[in-house]
Amino acid sequence: MRGRLSLPNLHFMKAEEFLILTSAGSDKSLSVKTFHSTDCGVAFLVETDGKKIYHAGDLNWWVWPGESKQYNHNMTANFKRYTEPLKGMELFAAFLPLDPRQGEWYEKGFSYMMENALIHYAFPMHFWKDYSIIPKYLSTPQGQKYKNQIILLEKEGQVIYCPENKEDK
Repeated sequence: MRGRLSLPNLHFMKAEEFLILTSAGSDKSLSVKTFHSTDCGVAFLVETDGKKIYHAGDLNWWVWPGESKQYNHNMTANFKRYTEPLKGMELFAAFLPLDPRQGEWYEKGFSYMMENALIHYAFPMHFWKDYSIIPKYLSTPQGQKYKNQIILLEKEGQVIYCPENKEDK
């Protein structure tokens, strides 16, 4: 392909694709499933060693104060449709937007995923270095329900330990 990077271990994926990667001489594999986004790119569900890790990317419930009812209605419908396959799924870790730019609706997508999937470790993202949004959410009745699953990020480069058994934490 002219003008495109050509690396044998680089895989470009579009929404609704599935990929299995194996390592020579190993019986282990890694699978990647992609989902549509409500913005750019795709969301990823990665499975390896019996654990599922979800990265939402820009798949979020992007409703905004000031947008038209039609826009917010369409966004709501698309978000729920695109996340439907994750309902009831056990996820070892999930990386989910918690975006203060959305004003009063900053937590809609995050809360929806927490309510609809079985998430052991939830990592907030898309908070634009406004780490205060995480304790703000944890102080709400909605956030309090998930305080044992939500990782309190406080700085870039923070190291997080996520044991299989939470009692080992």
